[in-house]
Amino acid sequence: MIRWALKLSEFNIEWEHRPGVQNVVADLLSRNPVDSVEGSQISCAALRALAINSREQFIKEQREDPELGHIYRYLENPDDGSVNATVCESWSQDFKLINGLPFTRSIFLIWEN
Repeated sequence: MIRWALKLSEFNIEWEHRPGVQNVVADLLSRNPVDSVEGSQISCAALRALAINSREQFIKEQREDPELGHIYRYLENPDDGSVNATVCESWSQDFKLINGLPFTRSIFLIWEN
């Protein structure tokens, strides 16, 4: 713990308490694992690794992504008939476009030395 405290002291960090209701990720990680159920199906997202050299290329790849592309289109134009509005309406509550990039309500940390 002391090593962590020393390392973190190098940064200007503002700690913010979040009650369990608002901190579902930590709540999920702190729960005991559930025994597996025979025959149950599990969905798993496929991840792709890309070498991205520019912000524009990053936006282009995200727009063309089969999972994220429809969210982009819906956020840019909710009346676009090419997207499933029912699905996107619920997802769009968690996303918003900032300078062409989709962000969630999550906190993004940028480390600066």
